[in-house]
Amino acid sequence: MVKVPYIYGSMTALSESERVGMRKFCEQLSELCRSYVGGSFAHHEHYKVPTTELTPEQSDLLIRRRLGQETSLFVAVAGDYSFDFGVMCEMAYRSDVPIVLINHHFRFYSGSMPKLLAGNPGIMHRIAYEQYDDALSKFKDYLISNWT
Repeated sequence: MVKVPYIYGSMTALSESERVGMRKFCEQLSELCRSYVGGSFAHHEHYKVPTTELTPEQSDLLIRRRLGQETSLFVAVAGDYSFDFGVMCEMAYRSDVPIVLINHHFRFYSGSMPKLLAGNPGIMHRIAYEQYDDALSKFKDYLISNWT
């Protein structure tokens, strides 16, 4: 089985217009992974909010399986700090999947990031950005340096 990067943009508490921007950003990150790593899995393309077709138990099982068996890198994009976001990062860590945390620079440096998330030992790389384009450039450099 080929393992691929898993792109997860936290959107639970975002407005609909913010979600549109976050989805587009995650799609661009996913495209970079396909270009430089050979594949990707974008969470929002498979588990839309709200996911009415799956029970909570089915969703949990599918995500745990994907993270544990099919993921080479967990790309965590902090749109907000929903409960799901921290759980997803912890599941990646428990599955020995390295985490790249992408977050707006204000949240990295203002102390507004939850300490349990910021201290997750699975985080191997952090990308702080002003604009999405800045993050895309930094992520591309990270992929080229570490995954090609």
